[in-house]
Amino acid sequence: KLSVLTGCREGAIMAQPWVQEFAYRYLPYFVFVVGNSTLVFVAASIVVMVLPHSIVGQVKVLRRYRSYILKSFKRIAFLSTQGPLYRLFVWCGRRCSFGYLSSKCRPPQAMKVSPTGCSEVIAQWAPDQVALNPFHEETYVFAWRPADAKENEQYREPGKSASWEWRERPLTSNDVESVGGKRLKYLLADLPPLARVRCRVCSVNRRGRSDWSAEVEATTLARPHEEGGFIGPLGAASSGFSESRRQYRWTQSRTEVAFKAPLGDEWKAKDIKVKVTPSRLEVLYVGQQTDGEVLLAGPFPKRVKADEVFWEIETSDADGRHLSLQVTKAEQMEKWPCLIQGADHPCIDVRLVRLFTQGLDAAGVDIFD
Repeated sequence: KLSVLTGCREGAIMAQPWVQEFAYRYLPYFVFVVGNSTLVFVAASIVVMVLPHSIVGQVKVLRRYRSYILKSFKRIAFLSTQGPLYRLFVWCGRRCSFGYLSSKCRPPQAMKVSPTGCSEVIAQWAPDQVALNPFHEETYVFAWRPADAKENEQYREPGKSASWEWRERPLTSNDVESVGGKRLKYLLADLPPLARVRCRVCSVNRRGRSDWSAEVEATTLARPHEEGGFIGPLGAASSGFSESRRQYRWTQSRTEVAFKAPLGDEWKAKDIKVKVTPSRLEVLYVGQQTDGEVLLAGPFPKRVKADEVFWEIETSDADGRHLSLQVTKAEQMEKWPCLIQGADHPCIDVRLVRLFTQGLDAAGVDIFD
């Protein structure tokens, strides 16, 4: 062991003159080349950045070089904000300033509202924050109200008149969830089924509130009936029917979708034209009309087997004279949210649909549970 250690020390001592010679002869040249290259790069970058856009736009090399410099600066700035020292600096600045270093609030952008169930909707928006102020802080106030007077009756408290005032809710960090790091979302719950609501949001901090965002409307989903379907409006051919007969009723099972649509007492089978494709349904009342009037038409939400369609005219005490039509689902066990896709045709909450397997008792088993 002693001999090995002695050999290592002798080798280190012998290497020292070579290192000293290299440092003495070549290190000044190396520092000179690297230093001047860096200086030239910095000077060239400054020149390219200050050149007018009209000149840079005409030279492809300068255009690419400027783009490369901008991307490099953005990357360096982004990486510097991810370090622990920067985050500690921002945290200390926000806590010590008590929000007074925040910039003036701006109204949130790109407001969107979509239904997620028969009693809730999700609102999403993009904060319009000042990117150059790391100490900026803001919270949000969410407001909503019924979209019209008829739906406003659903929210009226006993003994009080219906109110058109906005219902505001200050949101905390626990109420708001980040989506992809650039958008925020909030779940508005406890709404009635098929309620059309109007929503907006604003930001607030020590400097006050911003203006409200753009108002956006959304309608909650319908609660399906026991047969997994709902109702919907009929077309222009039903204009002569009573109010209660101007809508169809549809149902679904694990393999089929069916609907019943009221018919006129004088309508015959030859007066009705039914056309079904894998993605669309069209029911027309021809009668004396050349082109026919639409009783029900529109795209399916899912695909069907166009060669497995059955329809007939039936009469019952509950539904009167009506058209009964059944189509087979292209994919079994799919839950349909509606019969026809369209703004006037309500969608149901498919989470509440129970498709039962055959050969079981009346209680059944939901295969999706």
